[in-house]
Amino acid sequence: MKVRNILAASLSAVMLLSFAGCDLLNRKIDVDELDEISEDEWIDALEEIGLDEQDYYAYANDSFSFPDGTTFKISSEVDADSQLCTYYYSKFADTEQAGELFEYYEELYSDVLSNNGGKFSGTKGYDSDEDSGYILLNGDFEDEDSYSPYYDVLIWKDNVVIMAYLSNINSESEVSTAKKEIDTFLDAIGYPKP
Repeated sequence: MKVRNILAASLSAVMLLSFAGCDLLNRKIDVDELDEISEDEWIDALEEIGLDEQDYYAYANDSFSFPDGTTFKISSEVDADSQLCTYYYSKFADTEQAGELFEYYEELYSDVLSNNGGKFSGTKGYDSDEDSGYILLNGDFEDEDSYSPYYDVLIWKDNVVIMAYLSNINSESEVSTAKKEIDTFLDAIGYPKP
């Protein structure tokens, strides 16, 4: 009987460890611990991955709109595209406006975050509060019609929202190259990888 109890306790411990290991697949970061990023630091990081003034657009005291008509007024913005990735830096007059942009992207990512209408395979992290939030995705989302690789970082800290994500991916071999580029960029600003 004692052997059976020891065996049962051992199996329970192994199961707890394996469930704990599964939880490690969900990435967690403390946004408050991240340094604030300035527009100049963002541009320096773009240069680290080989982009120059011809590859990015910098705006100040302007606004931008999404196809659905949602408009955001920004203090400064830097948009950049490489061959395989996209990088956005948006600074707002206040935290509330930055939070509204984060909420807009939360809605766009909602199917992937909740596995609604398809299945996400990989690691992901998500959290938000009154003045910060993040979405980290490293994997693939597949539904009935399509397959999409993700290596996305979206971070809202105070009045700044930053994004780096895969775009213009045409083959599986490009995913690895694009991920390395985003890693180099995130290392340059000191932010976590997906």
